Amino acid sequence: MISIYVNTRKISIVSDLSDFNLSNTKKNNSFQINDIFTLKNVTKSFLDREINTEELYLEGDPATIYDDFIRLYPQIDAAGGAVFNPEQKLLMIFRRNYWDLPKGKTEAGESAEISAKREVEEETGINNPGIVKTLPATFHMYQLDNQWVTKKTQWFLMKANTQSLSPQTEEDIELVQWVDRENLNPKIKQTFDSLKPLIEAAINEVENGKLSFG
Repeated sequence: MISIYVNTRKISIVSDLSDFNLSNTKKNNSFQINDIFTLKNVTKSFLDREINTEELYLEGDPATIYDDFIRLYPQIDAAGGAVFNPEQKLLMIFRRNYWDLPKGKTEAGESAEISAKREVEEETGINNPGIVKTLPATFHMYQLDNQWVTKKTQWFLMKANTQSLSPQTEEDIELVQWVDRENLNPKIKQTFDSLKPLIEAAINEVENGKLSFG
């Protein structure tokens, strides 16, 4: 399944709706997608709120649907990191009234790994974060020059020694903070819906022993 967030609403691309326990209301907001023309009509109606639902289900081959999706709504690539220190505190930034993870657009010729490390360093001021493993990508849509676009952010589980932090204020970052488990939930409540499953996945990896500072 591919989940694409539009603020608090979501487009879910699934291979088989029978795998989901949907209510009758949600079934009325699911569509079999066999061609790009159907995809265009359905997604436009959703984005224009003619289909009034919090989650739109598109059924078919997810890879094919997504390829057509980004033909309609071009993809912008980004990368970022869920960075933990030896005390297993998560590095978070506060920007435009939301707690977030450091991330940014991938520059031409950059790999996702290089982009993620660069963005973490630039936005938080830490040096030499290390990549531990790849995490799931997140997807969200926004309007750019009156055109809906899709941003795909590739995430990495990362580690760094506890260091002094310096927010990149020119990117409207007000605060950078190492957040311990006891204070994490209030910040997760004040982050983007697309990030919540990603943070949970990162924490699970840490709890399963994937983070080592040996």
